[in-house]
Amino acid sequence: DSLRHGFWFNEMAPGHTTTLHSHEEEDELLSAVYYLSCPENSGRLILHDDEALILVTPRPGLLVLFPPDLPHEVERNGSLGTRLSVAFNFGPSNSGT
Repeated sequence: DSLRHGFWFNEMAPGHTTTLHSHEEEDELLSAVYYLSCPENSGRLILHDDEALILVTPRPGLLVLFPPDLPHEVERNGSLGTRLSVAFNFGPSNSGT
């Protein structure tokens, strides 16, 4: 059936981090991030998959899809520039309930 979606822009200035969290508040089915601008050393995405850590080095044009309940965080932006990305969540439409 129909899907609902939400998106937001992330502006990560030098020195900023994103703490460990997940996106499972409203029955989301899929989460994603799309990188627009990524200075070198602007912080990797860290996905916590049970015992494994998956490290993703951002680059412009990279799209990363992951389960919403997968805990993730972003390292400190160690560059002198701002990293820009767009994050998304997709879930079932609540219009029929």
